[in-house]
Amino acid sequence: KIHIHGQIIEYYVLELADSDGIMLTKTLDRDGRTLEFELFDGLTGRIESKDTAPNLSASIPSFRFSKVSIDASLPAIENISTVRLRLTGDGVAEAVPDSPHQTVVKREEGSWIVEISRTPLNKRAEKKDDRDHFVKSTPQYPKVDFAVQQVNPLVATTHLSDVDKIKRLVKFVDEYIEDEVVDYTTSVLEIIENRKGDCTEHTQLFITLARANGIPARQVSGYIYTADEAKPAFGAHAWAEVLLNGEWKQVDATWGEFEINPTHVEVLFDKIKTFKGL
Repeated sequence: KIHIHGQIIEYYVLELADSDGIMLTKTLDRDGRTLEFELFDGLTGRIESKDTAPNLSASIPSFRFSKVSIDASLPAIENISTVRLRLTGDGVAEAVPDSPHQTVVKREEGSWIVEISRTPLNKRAEKKDDRDHFVKSTPQYPKVDFAVQQVNPLVATTHLSDVDKIKRLVKFVDEYIEDEVVDYTTSVLEIIENRKGDCTEHTQLFITLARANGIPARQVSGYIYTADEAKPAFGAHAWAEVLLNGEWKQVDATWGEFEINPTHVEVLFDKIKTFKGL
């Protein structure tokens, strides 16, 4: 079982081997549906929507990295200004980057100490093609679709600054989508219709609306503290970056945060091999 946004999700892992010893690992839900499979050579496949599946540049965490347990629970999030974590595992050095709110402060043999702060620690500057590339309409973020324009809360607004636009969009998406963990990533049009989802759906709709209002935006993946005192852990999470005044600023529509809390740990999931602990 894993805890995501306070809900318990059951899953089962089967390890299968043929006569030659070739291994296949399958992750199933409680109804026996395949959520993810992994071959012996590290190739991983998972169920995604028809809009998400062709997006080869998306950083989507493997199901087995959905939760990382920690030794003790953290104080109330609103009382935390800085978090320091010791991370261990293969590939962690490449998988945990310096970002606006986190920096690697110490590297030791087999582990890395990462500091995450409520106050930005670093600048992630705009690159040459960022503004054009991350404002485009794509199958995953169809900003020009009629349904997106219909739900856009800023469609008739022209006098707001980019800061105020972003704040309104964060609040709108937080209130528009009812928190509910889903087994697979749905399209933006399904999100608009169903009005339910977890961090993936919140982030996908927020990015689409940000782009629809001329604000470059992209997804960030990693972990966030789950606030489960019985089984303290960091769970896989997605949030967003928006381009503001020539720098990338991170926001979290799932939590309704224009200023993200310091339990967001940015991770490049395609770089990681094993995560032994935090």
